[in-house]
Amino acid sequence: DDSEDALAFCQQKHDIQTHQISGNTLPFADNSFDFIFAIEVIEHIEDDYTAVKELYRILKPGRYLITTVPAFMFLWGAHDELYGHFRRYTKRRFCNLVQSAGFGVKKSRYFKLLFFLPLLILRYAKRSTQKQT
Repeated sequence: DDSEDALAFCQQKHDIQTHQISGNTLPFADNSFDFIFAIEVIEHIEDDYTAVKELYRILKPGRYLITTVPAFMFLWGAHDELYGHFRRYTKRRFCNLVQSAGFGVKKSRYFKLLFFLPLLILRYAKRSTQKQT
């Protein structure tokens, strides 16, 4: 992670080894990991292709990357800007990204569907209000 607060929390609560790193240059040897979990990470990195290519480099062949990213640019809002997102993805765009970096895709799906319709309505309502002012 690049957040000192998040790293301190993990060390204090879970007594695990942590590293403060950039997503585009990972300080690990090739083929170092059996599993990599990148949960809500890739959208925070401007050069997402280089970041995913680095994940591919450090993952052992035949092993697994498990990742989540926010979906649909039409849902872009102040929340994305506040948290430093560079983009949101469609399934197709994200699958193309990881495949271009060398990964195969075993499964890809949208989740958190319960929040989709309320968020969509909220985003369009805010845009309509902004256009009227």
